[in-house]
Amino acid sequence: TLSKECLEQVEWSCCQATCASTRLLRVPGEPNQRRKSVSESLPLLIFHVFHVDSLTYVRISCCCFPFRFESFTIEVDLLRTCPDHWFFSNMGDFQDRYPHRAFNQAACGAGILVLQRVLTAYALRNKEIGYVQGMNYLAAFLLLVTGDEVETFWLFATLLEDMFPGYFGQRLTGFQLDSKILLDQLAKSMPTMCAALARENIPIDFVVPKWYLCLYFNTFHPYQVAKIWDALFFNVKNAKVTIMQVALGIMAMKQPSVQQASASGDIAALSATIQDTQDCCDNFDEIVQAANGRYSMITPELLQHWRKSKEHVLVRERELRKLRLQQRNKKESSPKRKAQ
Repeated sequence: TLSKECLEQVEWSCCQATCASTRLLRVPGEPNQRRKSVSESLPLLIFHVFHVDSLTYVRISCCCFPFRFESFTIEVDLLRTCPDHWFFSNMGDFQDRYPHRAFNQAACGAGILVLQRVLTAYALRNKEIGYVQGMNYLAAFLLLVTGDEVETFWLFATLLEDMFPGYFGQRLTGFQLDSKILLDQLAKSMPTMCAALARENIPIDFVVPKWYLCLYFNTFHPYQVAKIWDALFFNVKNAKVTIMQVALGIMAMKQPSVQQASASGDIAALSATIQDTQDCCDNFDEIVQAANGRYSMITPELLQHWRKSKEHVLVRERELRKLRLQQRNKKESSPKRKAQ
């Protein structure tokens, strides 16, 4: 618990809404070993006790975050996020790449710091999820659409916690279940294409994370991504079904090209066809039509039924991976014991 004097200092820092809140980590008499727990609990305490606005919560969370590993990962990913957009790019680099493009010089690169605050604050808010690569694209797109840091933060939290629970974090249980269901549906609806890929040992699931975990951010043009996200937020309960329908629509669009590349025996062309995103952009209307037509029979209730049927498979796979890891560690440690 924090002392009354410390709480008063917290309240003062909230009113200031500046980085001065980090002074709380140096409260006189506070043991060094407790400062980490104080820094992690401080923003939530501020938010719930003093009812500060969301922007203050985001800023103070960012200030109190120097102890967690995710902060380093976030900083590395910041410069990889939308480098071709002036809002997330250094002015000099952007002018070198696009010398004739007009842009807002006053706000050039401002999105990097805003994105850092949003991602850092969320990693502190939800420690079970923390931060994983790919989340930077989601937050960046929300920031570009809303233009507001606070709205971006809470929409981002809604996206991860309410719309796609289990898709992000350490275990990725929800994502793994829905990936298996997608592969089953592809095998049922497009058996010829799946058999052609299997003959060449080209797995389909290696492109699924880019679709699901980035919500097609790197697959379509921005205005096309916005249309998909409109459907996600319009019907939150149907969000997981929507991204599966879009994935099935993409593979249905690619089916003729995959079969043609398979018939020619060109493995490189076959792999490139699966990974290609330009054809997704060019045939976006066809993909959406297939998603809303041919695969409209998929409902949240049906998806939940499929999930339950796959849970034991996922548990079994995890047990086998754990067993193989234990056996490998045992083999690696055996020569060391003999040498001793």
